[in-house]
Amino acid sequence: MGGFLYHDKTCQSFSSESIQYSLQAIKNKKLADGRCMSIKEVIDRDGFTLYLFGKIGLNTENIDHYPNGDFVLYTGTLIYKSQTGLKALQNLYSDFDDSSFQFNDFQGHCCVFIYKQGKLNIWNDYFGIYHVFTDKNKGVISSSFLSVVRLSKSKNIDHQAMYEYVNEGASYGDDTFIEEVKLLDAFYIHELISDSSTRKKYTYKEADNKGFDDLVEQSADSLTSYFKVLKNCFDHRVCSALSGGYDSRLILALLSKVDINPYLYVYGNKSSPDVRIAEFIAAKENLKLNTDNRVMEKLSVDEFYQLTKDEYFFCDGHGPNGVLSNGSEFVARSVRSNVASLQLNGGGGEIFRNFWKLPDREIAIETFLAGRFDRYPESVFKSNFRTQKYLLNLANKVQLMMNMSNAKMTRKDIEKLYVYMRIKYWMGYNTTIQNSRSFALIPLTEPKFAFPSFDIPFKYKESGVFEAAMIQRLNPELASYNSVYGYNFSNKPTAMEKFKNALTINLPASLQSKLRKARYQLASTKFPYYVDQQLLKSILPQSSGYVQEFYKIDNIRDPLMLSRLHTVNLVLSDPF
Repeated sequence: MGGFLYHDKTCQSFSSESIQYSLQAIKNKKLADGRCMSIKEVIDRDGFTLYLFGKIGLNTENIDHYPNGDFVLYTGTLIYKSQTGLKALQNLYSDFDDSSFQFNDFQGHCCVFIYKQGKLNIWNDYFGIYHVFTDKNKGVISSSFLSVVRLSKSKNIDHQAMYEYVNEGASYGDDTFIEEVKLLDAFYIHELISDSSTRKKYTYKEADNKGFDDLVEQSADSLTSYFKVLKNCFDHRVCSALSGGYDSRLILALLSKVDINPYLYVYGNKSSPDVRIAEFIAAKENLKLNTDNRVMEKLSVDEFYQLTKDEYFFCDGHGPNGVLSNGSEFVARSVRSNVASLQLNGGGGEIFRNFWKLPDREIAIETFLAGRFDRYPESVFKSNFRTQKYLLNLANKVQLMMNMSNAKMTRKDIEKLYVYMRIKYWMGYNTTIQNSRSFALIPLTEPKFAFPSFDIPFKYKESGVFEAAMIQRLNPELASYNSVYGYNFSNKPTAMEKFKNALTINLPASLQSKLRKARYQLASTKFPYYVDQQLLKSILPQSSGYVQEFYKIDNIRDPLMLSRLHTVNLVLSDPF
């Protein structure tokens, strides 16, 4: 399935018009060729109604019914006991017991419904990478943010979550910028109708204390076994990016190891280092590479209106880049959905590296946030914004999402935060959107890889040494090719590279913040046409003005920030 809307009839009643208006937010998701999502099945029982949408362009078997009225289904991408589709569902239904079910065999990014023995249970993947939205009472639950927003009695701005979204591209702590809409708590199975949450989903065993070579071997072999399962489930219809960095090289090495010939693509023009390196690798390895250097012409006002409407539903009214664009990504994703049934995102490889660029010691949450998230000058905001209050609220969210008892993060907490914060709220969005069109995974974020990575010693992660060693073990030839960092992955980083890295990770948080603000002030004010406020006003005059009371638009120097700001306005006015 590609999406769903669940309505608990015992919680709240809606008119048929309201339900249809909510469902339309999902039906309007489409590919560039015009194909839209459509309802595949409706399950209507005394206590609830569940509307199920198929994936666009894929005819998948994602639901299994039983003679006694029980059923099991999933939306997104599920792998259970090395199977997908009906076989996975049958095993899942047979194994499920709400008091003793184990999640060690559960993989993928998805949402599962099981109706068994008169109880309806729902959960998504452990880290919540497949986003599921709900109202505060779990009376309305959907894979679509807009669908839940449209059934909300009111649309109040959650100020903290709105600032997080416009500033950073995501709202954290399971909040959205609409106060009435939340993300479903991913750490629990939720029993619906009776509205009770059961136990946590995953038992984690601390990794063994092993040396570098043993850890590399263990991680590479575990990933190889997982990719063999992908081959068995999805054959060769796999799509992946190829750039000049670590993560896409690791994914390609794993695909090569299990003899999958993927559809490869890279973004950029001929002068781009990523394109040059990707094309060199593809030529050497005799791989077909699709270079996406699509030039989109400026649209007329009428064309831009239609594109904005398409993107609004395509992006589900949010996302790191907002809904305003020239349409190139809309077209590119549609093309990739047509050529491969499984879309792989190589992101997440930073679990094997020092993503946050922090030293090997404890750090106060507020100090960490000041260095990473205090990056806009006060001149961007109106007087009701307070940097310290914003960071303190964010620090409280970090403490809650990490289940921390104090305000200091250990080195292991820092490693976990990459998954719990960055991957879930940033990368999870893109994977959820892609799962409405095809199957989509971020393989390196599976708990079986992420949890052990938290215990890999810091010294192994520095300068990408550990991830490079895995690439070398899997495919020495691929490791030998150059990277955008100026060196290949067969050799250890140079002394100069280590020195530069040491300077970066030891910068005080206050200096990091000042440097970020300085770079922001020096940014160009020449923006692409599609974030022009006057253009937006000309096509959607009713969609401006809401968020402007919080920002000084003329002082914003980031086009993506402007796009996100206008996206909030669009959701609040919902003009389509």
